[in-house]
Amino acid sequence: MSNDADDLRGLARELNQSIFNQETGTETGQPQSPSNQTWTRNPLHNRRADMNTENTTTQTKPCTFHHKDHGLTDEHTNWITDTFIPSQPDGFFLEVVRLPHNLPDLTTALYGPSEGDPPVHEDDVKYVTRGERPGPSRILVGTAFKPRACRNICIIGIKAKEYKTDTVFTAYGTGSNEPTPREWWDTSLVPKEAIKAAKFWSNHALAQTNEED
Repeated sequence: MSNDADDLRGLARELNQSIFNQETGTETGQPQSPSNQTWTRNPLHNRRADMNTENTTTQTKPCTFHHKDHGLTDEHTNWITDTFIPSQPDGFFLEVVRLPHNLPDLTTALYGPSEGDPPVHEDDVKYVTRGERPGPSRILVGTAFKPRACRNICIIGIKAKEYKTDTVFTAYGTGSNEPTPREWWDTSLVPKEAIKAAKFWSNHALAQTNEED
């Protein structure tokens, strides 16, 4: 492990601890560790109405998926290309919608307030660089934290005009009604966005999975 990577992990840990203390009002002392709390998803989540599965449009346009991981099946990708994209206006889209009843569950590895959980404390995470990412992610320590079934899906892409190729950058399951922010070290973020992302990831973390993306 390079010194640069170690420095980045140390900086992430210090930044997240500082933000966590400010966000939870625990400037002194230690908040209760999430490993000792009951993780029950907030019942207010996952109430967004299902997209109508009747009178669906058959999509004949080609579509390029940049990422088909995150547990997506052919049923999910076919629904995205045949039903979801035709319902969108031309141009960029970033939407969180409810899966139709006839599609299987997806899973989410995210834990934290946006999923109806307590804030994730620094003592319960380690920092892991996943795949080819340039920075480390907060990963929950221990086997008690596993990906959970969910019925919402976040879809990010571009609907092309006329018969040009549509694009789906990524699609993933979530228990939240809002998209998950990119991680704070993402170089595409402007400073204001990076601060917002750092605040989000200071009290959220991911369950360990076998996927690197």
